Amino acid sequence: MHQLLRFYHAFDLLVIDEVDAFPYVNDHQLHYTVANAKKINSSTLYLTATPDRYLKQQIHQEKLAVTCLPLRYHRHLLPEITLVKLYFPKQKIEARIKRYLAKWIKNKIPFLVFVPQIALLKPILEELQHFWPAIKGECVSALDPDRLQKVKNLRTGSDRYLVTTTILERGITIARLNVMVLQADAPVFSETVLVQIAGRVGRDKDYPTGDVILAYQEMTSALRAAKK
Repeated sequence: MHQLLRFYHAFDLLVIDEVDAFPYVNDHQLHYTVANAKKINSSTLYLTATPDRYLKQQIHQEKLAVTCLPLRYHRHLLPEITLVKLYFPKQKIEARIKRYLAKWIKNKIPFLVFVPQIALLKPILEELQHFWPAIKGECVSALDPDRLQKVKNLRTGSDRYLVTTTILERGITIARLNVMVLQADAPVFSETVLVQIAGRVGRDKDYPTGDVILAYQEMTSALRAAKK
């Protein structure tokens, strides 16, 4: 996006992907840069799976035209979210959650386990390793210098799972992937984040379906909106 600072009235068409994400969202300088970079008579196309409140308002006010594409390139529907209410706050992985994970491991399905805080990465990883010591997995966050290699390990099958923060909510495609979100009612898991996380599932044409499990204790508006 920042390369547009080099251009003035240069483009007939700008296509901006992930328009609701960093660095474009809420960056007024980049919005101004886009306006300067395109010609007077030009078009701008915004792409996003999760339009923010501002974009929805622009659409409602008919300042933006909108086209909805509910299918992926392989012509299958998006995955549906399953909400699982938990009852024991002191327990990291409850029996209901463990059953989902055990099924994925039995069927040799790779998976991501999302947690709301970096401090939870190692405790959850240690618990998974305790349950299934023969199955290799790792944890990853934005602070991890080896995060790209760990994603590659999951993709190639060297690892069976990753425990992760929201660093992997976007931009990762792994065949046959399932996802689990622990403490999905935490504030960091907004509607947008949850939908993006769900979007990691079913991206491969040979495996267009999969499980998206959101485990929570208190129902939130973000959970309701994401499922809807």
